[in-house]
Amino acid sequence: MRTETALIIEALEEIGSKPISAPEEFLTWLTSHHIPPGVTAFLQSACLAESADLGVIHLSSFSQIMRYHTEDPTLLESQFLQVGGASNGDPVVIDLLSGTSGYLSHELLWEGDPAPLRDNFRVLAPTIGELVKSSMKDDSFPIDWHDAVS
Repeated sequence: MRTETALIIEALEEIGSKPISAPEEFLTWLTSHHIPPGVTAFLQSACLAESADLGVIHLSSFSQIMRYHTEDPTLLESQFLQVGGASNGDPVVIDLLSGTSGYLSHELLWEGDPAPLRDNFRVLAPTIGELVKSSMKDDSFPIDWHDAVS
């Protein structure tokens, strides 16, 4: 079985991109925000200098990830790490409690109440690598949160 990092690197190679060495500021940020070691190791090895469009989603650069959570800590407070998005702005997140990946509705985020976030999380894949792979290869992959719940 290919590792999460291998799945992402393979996907990035398909679009002519590649990860960078994670800057110290990003690693420090991940540690200071208590991101689990497995997620930190993945982000360290699959770090992006610029966002990358991968199928119907995009993965964010390390600086975008830090900015998302610095500007609005709601997701981290609910144990989600936003690592990208759908074309309509729905966050692509890693559930820091289970390691699964999927969508949250951006409308729910704007409401400002983190309680319903966990109830409205739509798991799309057991891991972020599998989510990216499906986004690129599966024509029936949901394009956003609403598509995932319908």
